[in-house]
Amino acid sequence: MATHIVIGLGECSAEAVTASLNDVIKEGDSIALAWAGKDIPESMQAVYKYVFNREMDFTVYYTEGQTVHSSVRDREGTVMKVKDPLSHMVESLTGKVLVLWDDDIEDAIHYVFDHAPTATVLELSNGLCPISGVVEEPSDEVVEDEEDDTPPTPMTREELETATAFVVKRYGERMGCEAKTKAAIIDELFPPTDTPSDVAPADVLALIDSAMALLEQARASIQK
Repeated sequence: MATHIVIGLGECSAEAVTASLNDVIKEGDSIALAWAGKDIPESMQAVYKYVFNREMDFTVYYTEGQTVHSSVRDREGTVMKVKDPLSHMVESLTGKVLVLWDDDIEDAIHYVFDHAPTATVLELSNGLCPISGVVEEPSDEVVEDEEDDTPPTPMTREELETATAFVVKRYGERMGCEAKTKAAIIDELFPPTDTPSDVAPADVLALIDSAMALLEQARASIQK
């Protein structure tokens, strides 16, 4: 039996969440969550529905100023008020960290790897794609005036589009990108190029008018 934790409030379909949970959850497992307030996205609603329908053991942590809905309180689970929900979730972790990716999740992921460096972190909103933490080992040797300027291994636009937002943001930082979101970083690295469909309508109409004029002249010459 393992206790998994779910972090983040990223949007994805309920079907995708349910399918991924089916691949992770085993009989007797439990889930720990942090209460997100009344505006719970469909993805997190799917997590609660999964837990309730299977009558799983669960713990919901909430903090000062929050009120957990009665639909959660009335269930056979634990609802606990704490100062820092994430720290309690990580302390209870014996299973996997399941991430609903959003733009504010990076600090939470860094916290997980800082306090549970061997944790298995999977992106629940992206088919259980694994998320890795980068751990830098301290060095006793002092090296002066030397820096590792080795650029990262180049990635194609297609590779970036299929990578997690976490990976893209790390890659963008190393490439010196100013953009902060996954889509913006990809566009900064691979600016969209003009295609034939981008030809101005006025230019197309001018070409058509010229062609029609030549056709009329040809007809007039034949009739004479």
